[in-house]
Amino acid sequence: MKKRIIRRIKIAHVTGWMHVGGKENGMVNLVNAMPTEIFENHVYVFRAGGILLQRVDREKVHVEELGEKLGGDLSIYTKLAKLFRHYRIDIVHTRSWGTLLEGMIAAKIAGVPA
Repeated sequence: MKKRIIRRIKIAHVTGWMHVGGKENGMVNLVNAMPTEIFENHVYVFRAGGILLQRVDREKVHVEELGEKLGGDLSIYTKLAKLFRHYRIDIVHTRSWGTLLEGMIAAKIAGVPA
């Protein structure tokens, strides 16, 4: 029987910050628990820093701190789109209404399928 090689599903999790909060804590729990043989997780944080970043398993999860302000920063669209293209992201998962527009537009520009 031939062994089938399957490419891991690449997921970009887009969030505004990583300070203590429910959705941020949920994202950390999610990315740390996902099996790395199936999923490749990328966390893109608009604001650099945040206590919850210390809990992310950096051996399993790629983290990019963009250091941008929330809302009104047009360069965030191109930065995210470049990262999505570079890593060949399959799914963009926005974490809140505050990152939905940026994540969705950047995914469309980059040609992310989901």
